[in-house]
Amino acid sequence: MYIYHFSGGNRKHGHLEFPTGGGAANIHIKLDAPPNFAIEEILIDNDPSGQLTRHMDGDGARIHNDNTRTLDAYYSVRVLDKTSSEGEKIYFDPKIVNN
Repeated sequence: MYIYHFSGGNRKHGHLEFPTGGGAANIHIKLDAPPNFAIEEILIDNDPSGQLTRHMDGDGARIHNDNTRTLDAYYSVRVLDKTSSEGEKIYFDPKIVNN
């Protein structure tokens, strides 16, 4: 069993909303967990104009939002449990909105 909590974001719990055309923004993602957990990948869903790009930053990650068009997307944080014999992966999915 896993218990997790997203914090931050101007819409709380990792959810973000930006006024379209208000300038680019970087979304920083940090995992606050025991060392056996690590961010394995950031996945982006529903970004047809390619405004969101992801970068792994050492022990965290960053999503760059160009914020040039309306957008209603989700990002998933895939976390790897290194102590699981199967290398279990856990997914979390807050929302990014440009309106």
